[in-house]
Amino acid sequence: MIPVMMNGPIEADGQQSGCFEACLASILEVPAESIPRLYRDTMPEFWGAVTEWAETAGVELTTVINPQPSSIAGFHIRALLVKHAELGEAAHAVVYCGKKMVHDPGIVKRKKIREEWIMTVNRHNEVKP
Repeated sequence: MIPVMMNGPIEADGQQSGCFEACLASILEVPAESIPRLYRDTMPEFWGAVTEWAETAGVELTTVINPQPSSIAGFHIRALLVKHAELGEAAHAVVYCGKKMVHDPGIVKRKKIREEWIMTVNRHNEVKP
């Protein structure tokens, strides 16, 4: 895992720009530019974009909804609902290894409210841009 920071600002709607993509790049150990912008306005659109990218990039993603924190070992992405001082509640992605957060690609302080889902990331070969 090589830490990659977000390359965009916080959006007006409170969403982080690029936190999920930065987590993917960190775990896959590739430059941020090799991961396309995957954020979409709705979760079905987001999952569709993520699934399509993963298939073409040769990356296997497994998602666990309502995770038990101790159930996942190794590096993985955790989607959190967080509270930001100025923007209120927002979604944010971070990298964990086992039960410990090892990388937050964000640049602002926030307070964790709850975990939404966990995604494991497995590379089958060289990641295709």
